[in-house]
Amino acid sequence: MKTNVVMVRPMGNFSVSQRTKDGMFNATSLAKQWSASNNRKDVSDFLSLKITKEFISALENDEKAET
Repeated sequence: MKTNVVMVRPMGNFSVSQRTKDGMFNATSLAKQWSASNNRKDVSDFLSLKITKEFISALENDEKAET
């Protein structure tokens, strides 16, 4: 059984909370940080950011390493 720990990962100017047990991260918290920093609620550009692509790639690599 894997112990569940919530890690806080830096992502640019944002902090992302992620559970170690299943890899879930708090997208709501991330979206709120994004909105506050950009003074807007639209996150349509989020996935095109270099830092987002790097974060997603790191998550994918972590998952591949576990299998």
